[in-house]
Amino acid sequence: MKIGNWTHLREKIKQDDSIIFQGVDKSTLSAYDKRKRIFDYLSDNAQYDYLLFIDILLKVAKSVDDIENYLRENNVANPNIIRYIYHRYNNKLFHRKRDPAEELQTMITNHTGVCNSIAQYYKLLLEHNGIYSVCVICDNMLPKNHQINLIYDDETDTYSFDDVTTAILSHDSRDKCFDYDLESAKDIKQGIRTVGYLSGNTFKEFDAFGVILRTEAIYYYLGRTDTSYLKYGLEKDGNFSLPNNIISRKRRRGDDDENTYRYKKSGQDRGL
Repeated sequence: MKIGNWTHLREKIKQDDSIIFQGVDKSTLSAYDKRKRIFDYLSDNAQYDYLLFIDILLKVAKSVDDIENYLRENNVANPNIIRYIYHRYNNKLFHRKRDPAEELQTMITNHTGVCNSIAQYYKLLLEHNGIYSVCVICDNMLPKNHQINLIYDDETDTYSFDDVTTAILSHDSRDKCFDYDLESAKDIKQGIRTVGYLSGNTFKEFDAFGVILRTEAIYYYLGRTDTSYLKYGLEKDGNFSLPNNIISRKRRRGDDDENTYRYKKSGQDRGL
């Protein structure tokens, strides 16, 4: 594993932050406004690594046709990509070993990656602005688990999800990918199956929407030593479970308020 140089990587984060908030007085923005600005910046500027994604799917998909169909459904199946898929599949060239630390560092320096590195970099940019976030591994109906962000709203003492990766891939549904809860996650194919649905899955024992990827692991990728995130309590004592107070601010503003508060009161009765 290629452990990063945190001093160098932190400077890159600062540079991106200065671009995101160029010409803006941060003191006039709420944490929610900062979050939205960072979300929009990454959605517009990060590049999805389709070649890495294809290699990941080739390892776990039942057939290469399944991958081609998925790409066609998402309007990214151009002839060159299709030829690439069959070339790598027929020549068994998709067994490269992944390095999550290197993937995150590539995302920070080159803005290119897949869901894990995109979500983790989004977390780092949020933290740079004093906004607590954890990465959550969940299912999104693909043959490989997905990674999104759960963000704490200190004004309301609640959490909600953001999914930058899906926003990058599906610009027409970007609004659905920002500030959503467990119920509206189904609109982007999350939570329909539990995180442990996939056979042979590391999380097969979890009958839940998702599990937390602990901040400690992400910091390790970067050579960073910092435990200030523990003050929020969510990751205390090795916890991997999601909190009960996941409520979208958008929904609380009037979109289906009754269902939102019913969901909160239920305390995630489904073991979420």
